Amino acid sequence: MSVIDLIERVDAICRRYEKYDLDNHNEALGSQYDVVEAGIEASLQKLEAATTEEDRAFDVAMKADVQQTKADLLEEVSELQKLTLERVNVLSKEEFVAQNNLISMLKERIEAISDGIARGAKQTGGWATSASHGGIKIGSTSDKRFGSNYCQHTQESIRFRQGNEMQKMKQD
Repeated sequence: MSVIDLIERVDAICRRYEKYDLDNHNEALGSQYDVVEAGIEASLQKLEAATTEEDRAFDVAMKADVQQTKADLLEEVSELQKLTLERVNVLSKEEFVAQNNLISMLKERIEAISDGIARGAKQTGGWATSASHGGIKIGSTSDKRFGSNYCQHTQESIRFRQGNEMQKMKQD
């Protein structure tokens, strides 16, 4: 085996196991953390500029940009969480807890950014009554249409059912 072959094999092995290098992961986590931090600061500056602006169109555009940035930052935070979870075996328990705390603080800071949308209380799966349609109730029997003859079968439906059952018996 020549020296060149040895160097190529060592390089291939190093590239293969590079993802387990602790220093590279710390740099990747730190750089992504810095990107999210810079995004938060930029969003806060845009929001501050939007509140002092008198032009409503500019204000709305800035708030829409802040909303988009906020959504992008939340995606970045989820990527940070995935990156941290990938490194569970490499990190000590204290480092893992510290990184999770940093990520949760970032998420709280992002959610604390006011983007101009008034968010109400969380809905209960969409089953709450709407303010504009308060009189509509699902499953209500107040109109008394659901009597004993509401679901009676006609002769046509009985013949259809019998024909259908005969077809099933012929197929078997």
